Amino acid sequence: MNNDLDFIKKYNVLFVEDDESIRKQVIPILEHFFGLVIVGENGADGYNKYCSTTEMNNQIHLIIADINMPIKNGIEMVKEIKKLQVDIPSILISAHNESEYMLEAIKIGVSRYILKPLNLDELLGHIKDVCQFTYNQENFNKLQLYKNELEQYLDIVNQVALISKTDKRGMITYVNDIFCEVSGYNKEQLIGKPHNVVRHPEVSKDIFVSLWETISAGQVWKGKIKNLAQDGNPYYVNANIFPVFYDDGKTVKEYMSVRFLITESEIERRRLKQRVIKNVVESKFTIYQYANTIDELTKKLVHLEDDNKLKSKAIDILHDGLNEMKLNQKKLKSNIISYEQTIVQLNEKLKQCSFEHVIELEGIIKDQKIVLEQLNNRLEIYYNKAIELQNTNSDKDKLISALNKKLLNQATKIRVNRS
Repeated sequence: MNNDLDFIKKYNVLFVEDDESIRKQVIPILEHFFGLVIVGENGADGYNKYCSTTEMNNQIHLIIADINMPIKNGIEMVKEIKKLQVDIPSILISAHNESEYMLEAIKIGVSRYILKPLNLDELLGHIKDVCQFTYNQENFNKLQLYKNELEQYLDIVNQVALISKTDKRGMITYVNDIFCEVSGYNKEQLIGKPHNVVRHPEVSKDIFVSLWETISAGQVWKGKIKNLAQDGNPYYVNANIFPVFYDDGKTVKEYMSVRFLITESEIERRRLKQRVIKNVVESKFTIYQYANTIDELTKKLVHLEDDNKLKSKAIDILHDGLNEMKLNQKKLKSNIISYEQTIVQLNEKLKQCSFEHVIELEGIIKDQKIVLEQLNNRLEIYYNKAIELQNTNSDKDKLISALNKKLLNQATKIRVNRS
């Protein structure tokens, strides 16, 4: 019997008895089965113990009490407690088989009525019955709550998703209003037809072979599908198709499909991702070009700084050009990091397939174009400075002239590449 009463451990009991010998006999048994045992010695004490226990956020799940007690009897105590907790179950124990007590007990909603001398097996049997009823009622309330939540969820899904059902042969048995609205077919045109009535001819048949193999094996199939509306326009959906089983949980009853429409913003998000990836590739190539130019200029500066015959102005211009290119290289690397973070964010949004508005990233691309335009302007200045240096120092030795020509070629090549 102990195994049958294990579920009672989650409950707390209030036991009220004025006879000390009975308390000593019953309390150890109650402590073995209940999670918490609160003991009172009379009706008034029992009521006070109930109040103090519940004030500490400990719920009392069952009252077991004698009827004949000093100060306040068991019936009066239960009546007072029921004003605070109307549905609390109770078991009353009495030494008298008097109809007056029994009628009063029935009137206040006592769950069980036991006569003394107390039989412990009988008491445990009543405890099990009362607690089992409480346990079943709690489970029923939970199931009812889950059912209500599920109905609300299904109602919400039914308002935003394309829902359909098919029999085991794939013939449509149900479609909701949104399915009809998007596909352009009415229910009469769809019921009894196979699902390929909305299949787009561009979609590979292999996809549907895989789909049927998956759901026939009792698993859920998820994927993006291109469908064809009655008016000839395509539409895209994120589909979740799964089997519905009979009560045995093994035999397939039917198949259900929940499809979410992929909006224009979703498609634009994909296009934007491709543009960002392209910018990353172009920026990395530009960095590669800058790296080569920086290496070459660095080598020339080392050589030129050792030549005391060259003017400091030429060296300063070369330093400026080198530093500017290093700065631009750093900016481009920063842009690439930003682009790659954007790609990660886009991937996350594409996985969610929600109906949120896509984040406007065109501004980011526009900003990067401005940065690149500024780079071109600075290269133009550098280009002009190099020409000026060449013109003003034509009478200097051949080494400076040759160097300037090489720098002009490098700057011109970069300008052409960026344009």
